[in-house]
Amino acid sequence: MKILYIWHAAIEKEYRKILWKMADIGHEVFLVIPHRWTESSRDQSFVKHPNDEKIKVFVLKVLFRNHIRSFLFLNSFRIISILKKVKPDVIYIKEEPYSFASFQWTVLSKIFSPASAIVIESDENINIHHPIPFRITEKYVLSVIDGLASVPTIGIDLYKSKGFKGLQFKTSYFVDTNIFHPVPQEEAKKVFPEIKTENPKIGFVGRVSPEKGIDTLIEAISILKKNKMNFNLYILGRITQDYKKELEKISENLYVKENVIFLQPRAPE
Repeated sequence: MKILYIWHAAIEKEYRKILWKMADIGHEVFLVIPHRWTESSRDQSFVKHPNDEKIKVFVLKVLFRNHIRSFLFLNSFRIISILKKVKPDVIYIKEEPYSFASFQWTVLSKIFSPASAIVIESDENINIHHPIPFRITEKYVLSVIDGLASVPTIGIDLYKSKGFKGLQFKTSYFVDTNIFHPVPQEEAKKVFPEIKTENPKIGFVGRVSPEKGIDTLIEAISILKKNKMNFNLYILGRITQDYKKELEKISENLYVKENVIFLQPRAPE
């Protein structure tokens, strides 16, 4: 099967492992990524990995880089060329259906590769009221795609409520257990000396931004504390100073400032 994958985050080589595995089991995999993107907390350009020989990677320049909703691939003629050259069986767009990139690819795919099945993968779990341009984009995309893969289970009902009548299925992220695995507390303590030994621990790892719901986590810590249950919340990920100050203010107002700890990303010695 020929699979054309559009995914901005795949500029990070670790994320491409799933595509290499797809190639290993016999699929022809083609990947489209931006020329630059801030991923894994750093500004990246595409760096070829030896395993990328298993797939074909197209690096396209983008407009409005790092904006999930509004970024676009600059050269639509290049997209058309890729569609005509690859003639994919499946076009898998790992961008939200409200994004301009999804709109761009679905419109051009319907015209220049009409035989291809189009699948969108979504991480949405709440019904966000998007600004008008993105609501229009989402409505169109949902009306023409063939399938929708939801990472959170609740996303299936979410998109049904939005009127999507195509194929829906639950998907999951995958974990490389060679990288992500439990380590002894003593070893973790060396990397993150800010971790306190007292109190049960709740952790968040990822991009720290308003849509992630960290404020709700802090409120939950506050409710637990009022019920005589002290938990510490550890937050690790890229965050702007303005948003960090906002979260610190929320923590202070809810009297859990000492229970909310921001960890600094660092490599083990």
